[in-house]
Amino acid sequence: MTMKKIQLYISALLLSVFAVSCTVDDVKPQGMLDDETASSNPDKLVIASYAMLGNDWYSYPFNLWPYGDMSADDCLKGGSGENDTGYHPMEIFSTLQPDRGEFDELWYRLYLAISRCNRTLDSMNSMEETEAVTKAKAETRFLRAHFYYKLQQMWYEVPFIHEGMTNAEIEATPQSSHDQIMQLIIDDFQYAYDNLPEAEPGTTGRAHKVAAAAYLAKCYLNWAYGDGYEATTGYDHVDQQKIQKVLEYTEVVKNSPYDYLDTYGHIFLQDYANSKESIFAVQHSNKNDDGTNYGRANWSNMLNGVWGIWSCGWDFHKPSQNLVNAFKTKNGLPMDDFDADHNAILVNGADAKYKYDPRPLLQGRILHRRQERVLPHSI
Repeated sequence: MTMKKIQLYISALLLSVFAVSCTVDDVKPQGMLDDETASSNPDKLVIASYAMLGNDWYSYPFNLWPYGDMSADDCLKGGSGENDTGYHPMEIFSTLQPDRGEFDELWYRLYLAISRCNRTLDSMNSMEETEAVTKAKAETRFLRAHFYYKLQQMWYEVPFIHEGMTNAEIEATPQSSHDQIMQLIIDDFQYAYDNLPEAEPGTTGRAHKVAAAAYLAKCYLNWAYGDGYEATTGYDHVDQQKIQKVLEYTEVVKNSPYDYLDTYGHIFLQDYANSKESIFAVQHSNKNDDGTNYGRANWSNMLNGVWGIWSCGWDFHKPSQNLVNAFKTKNGLPMDDFDADHNAILVNGADAKYKYDPRPLLQGRILHRRQERVLPHSI
């Protein structure tokens, strides 16, 4: 091959590479929302942020039942044994390692939800400030605060990533102190409270003023107790100014159309979904409602059904005797004079050896058993 031919081949190769690179550069990115589309559909951006409310799974449930109900002794893990999911350490109050997969998944998914909220706010900030845009911002900041509140519940102090930040700024963001993160969360909820309307008919599942007030009361109550380490045995360490905020926003909720249902048990029935007792709730669907293969189901609770009744139930999140005891009454009032026989519960006439909650025995407590059947009474 002559030198001239080699030069021609090299020139042709470089030209083809250049042509391919130009072609690739001109291709519109796939699978992502471009700025033009985002700016022309502000409400769809907000809905995309709402969609993150249900983007959880049983190994990273946003309702945090393994870290709340189970750690508080209100439920047992369930399942086929200790190694069925990684939640057993939470059940036995074991020291938890920060590198557990469940923690990593939950952290990642919550920040993914926050990222979508920030992406929405970035687009909103480039629009003309109209009433509709302000409302959309308020809804999105409500959602961002909702996700940050869950992060705060789990990790106490976390980095606060907000809209408008570059990747370098995000990577360099330090961990916020507890006071800082609580103030930032409250700022978002306050913006939502100041700019959202009262709940409107047909807007089930969307943030509104009363929902923001309820969350503000919750946040101030959480924050009023400081770092959780009491300097004394009384309540002298509680921040009374924050407690006043709790009362202020609680009054807003009390004076709203929301109220208790007449029958407590109705809150668990489908017929009473989004009732007057439900201030803000994540919305789910089944495949018959939305035409998808599986529906917008509550996958975070997929293991929590009773085995043999629900198609996917593995008997997780099983109510504990401790929870049953909390609902016992005496002379029509909640019991507060627990005695040694308080846990004596016969189940379906079972043998006497099965009538006690086994955990107090494992903890070395001595229970004075009696044979008669003692039934819990609901409030």
